[in-house]
Amino acid sequence: MRLFILFMVLLCISLSACKQNDKGDAQLPMEEEKIIDILIDMHYAGEASRITRGINHDSLLRVYTNQVLEIQKIDSTQLNNLMKYLESNLDTYYKIEQKVHLKIKELKENKKS
Repeated sequence: MRLFILFMVLLCISLSACKQNDKGDAQLPMEEEKIIDILIDMHYAGEASRITRGINHDSLLRVYTNQVLEIQKIDSTQLNNLMKYLESNLDTYYKIEQKVHLKIKELKENKKS
C-alpha cells in the first residue's frame, strides 16, 4: 500500500511540475538497470525516513539520500538530472516504475524464501 501511495505522489508531482516531452523518448541518461536500482534505493530511503512520523523526517531523508548517492556512486547533480529526465519523459518513467515495482516484489519474495 505504501508503495502505491509513493508511486501516486511521485506521479502527481511529475504531472504537475513539468510538461511531457513532445520529441519522444530521448536516450536514457544512464543504464536502465542503474536507474531501477537508484529508484528502489530512493523508495526505501523515503520509507525509512517516514518511520519516525514527522520527527526529523527531512534530516533523515537527506542522510538516507546521501547514502544512496554513495552506494550508487553518483552525485546529487546526476540524481537531479535523472529525475528531470524522468519527469519530462513520463512514458519512459511509467515503464521504469513498473519494472521498479516488479523488482521490489521479487526482492520481497526472495527474502521470504
